[in-house]
Amino acid sequence: MQAYYCLDYLERTGRSVKKNVFHVYFGGCNFRCPYCNTPDLLDFREEYLQDVKLLKQKIKEESNFVEAVLFTGGEPTLQRLALIELARFAKKLKLKVGLDTNGSKPLTIKSLLEKKLLDFISLDIKAPLLEDDFERVTKSKTFFAPTASILHDLNNTISLLKKHKLELEIRIPIVPSLMYRKEDVLSVVKIASDVGARLVLVQFSTKNPILNKKLIGVKPPGEKFLKTLRDLIHKKYPSLDVYLLPAEN
Repeated sequence: MQAYYCLDYLERTGRSVKKNVFHVYFGGCNFRCPYCNTPDLLDFREEYLQDVKLLKQKIKEESNFVEAVLFTGGEPTLQRLALIELARFAKKLKLKVGLDTNGSKPLTIKSLLEKKLLDFISLDIKAPLLEDDFERVTKSKTFFAPTASILHDLNNTISLLKKHKLELEIRIPIVPSLMYRKEDVLSVVKIASDVGARLVLVQFSTKNPILNKKLIGVKPPGEKFLKTLRDLIHKKYPSLDVYLLPAEN
């Protein structure tokens, strides 16, 4: 079996990640968020098409040093069969398995959950679940996948997560001009509260690659703004765990 993935992505970008987690970066994504900081992983590039045996070998090597494997991207759920096979392989090595996802492929997520192949999900909800707002932020609609259909699938994913007990977080990228108004943020916060997830406010940064170069001149949200937003959330949802994820240096 082959899959689109990039083994050397961490080395290529110099990203700092938790030392006890091995990150697997899948190529290909069905969203085109203007602020995306992994733009080179958005397409199914020929250079990323490799046999999963190579990736299994790498996961086995890393299993001596890590506690978990996190499948990220890109959007891992677009490659359903490869993702299930690799998650099953990691489980056989007694590793925990995590998934970063935009939630647009509920059938893939359902398969992983039913097979008990996931310990953790990080769900990015990038905008209010309203057609105009969601398309403005994600640029995700196509002729074959209109925004209404994508939102239907995302809502199905959210419903799935309510039925399964696992570690869960919902991330909201805070991006001036796109996703920063308190009423927009609070609409997503309610979802995190409903599914029992912790909430992570992700600080937009111009220090990493950005898909839409027009955003390079946009001033990132300051720490004071993020803390004020967190305080506002705590007032409305006092039992919700809220974390700030500062931009990488």
